Amino acid sequence: MNVDTKLKASNSWKHYLLGFKILNFKIPLDVEIVVAGISSVQRIEEILKISKSRKISFMHQAAWVNSRNGVSVPRRKDKNAILNVFKKNEWR
Repeated sequence: MNVDTKLKASNSWKHYLLGFKILNFKIPLDVEIVVAGISSVQRIEEILKISKSRKISFMHQAAWVNSRNGVSVPRRKDKNAILNVFKKNEWR
């Protein structure tokens, strides 16, 4: 999908959200879902509303793009703090 200057696809994520609702309904609750490519807090909140008690993990958009391209990025100084947030889901 290409986005031109008129931003025709700026709300296409809402269609993906419908697919996520169907996926969330069809698979067992003990299955964890990993969502990659999320770039806004609003979208994360929408996914968490849909998932209710299911465990959801998020991969930041830049990390997802780098992993798809096979790019190795040097670790930041606070890598342990970042890892702890994702391991414990402290931000929830």
